[in-house]
Amino acid sequence: YEDMQDKRLPRKKDNNFELLRSEFEKIMIRIDLSNFDFNNTDEELFSQYYEMLNMKQLKYLEDSLVLKLETRRVDFKTYLDGNIYLRNTERVKKDSIGQANADAQKAKIKNKKKLKKPVPGESFYDFLSNYDNIALYKIAKNLARNNYNYLQRSQEEFKNRKKYITRYKIEQHRKIMLSFACIVLFFIGAPLGAIIRKGGFGFPVVFSIIFFLIFHITSTAGEKMAKQDVAPAFFGMWLGIIVLLPFSIFLTNKAINDSTILDKEFYNRFLIPITRFLRIRKKENESTPA
Repeated sequence: YEDMQDKRLPRKKDNNFELLRSEFEKIMIRIDLSNFDFNNTDEELFSQYYEMLNMKQLKYLEDSLVLKLETRRVDFKTYLDGNIYLRNTERVKKDSIGQANADAQKAKIKNKKKLKKPVPGESFYDFLSNYDNIALYKIAKNLARNNYNYLQRSQEEFKNRKKYITRYKIEQHRKIMLSFACIVLFFIGAPLGAIIRKGGFGFPVVFSIIFFLIFHITSTAGEKMAKQDVAPAFFGMWLGIIVLLPFSIFLTNKAINDSTILDKEFYNRFLIPITRFLRIRKKENESTPA
């Protein structure tokens, strides 16, 4: 193409042009904001989410998931019995039908007067051609590969199903555990305020925050263990309560008995004589000539 030059503009030697500017008093820019309109999310999308359900719904869905898991296990066992040979002597002994068929086959063989003795080294594959042996080997290899892939998929499926059921169990325990956590933390904070007479408002608050952090850390760790199937859902979700419950009972008992376990004066009774004894010994050592 040919670059068109504006003849009205003065042309310089270096082939550069002057800067063009457009001036106007008013400009109107239209921006489409239709995509920013507020649209309510469909509630049906989250209606079956475990965090949005109550206790009755959680229990119902948990039972449904457990029933589906058991049905899937039965189907898996049926597939194993029909497609995969498992060498298990105990299983063969318990199979009465298979044992009866085996006994009948043995009796039929015994009734025969003449039996052909097997030739050493002779097998079923010796009666097949090389082509048939190769085809049979490929079929067996494909069956083994398919069964192996099926077992891997089934193992991952069972693992995911159990995790999904565990989430519903965790949510059930969470709804109850949080209520008990408020009570346990109350019976820790209130006795601390009654026992600690000196130090103002901040000293009991510091102790309460420490106990709350202990509860938060233990509860988070327990929930993580439950989600990873390291511990049962009950133990994982109630771990924080199990840790803090002895402290709440102990502090409440001390507050009822008007104990001075967290009072500075209680510890000063033992510390002052010790510090006084150490000072005297220090002065004696300094006064003794070397």
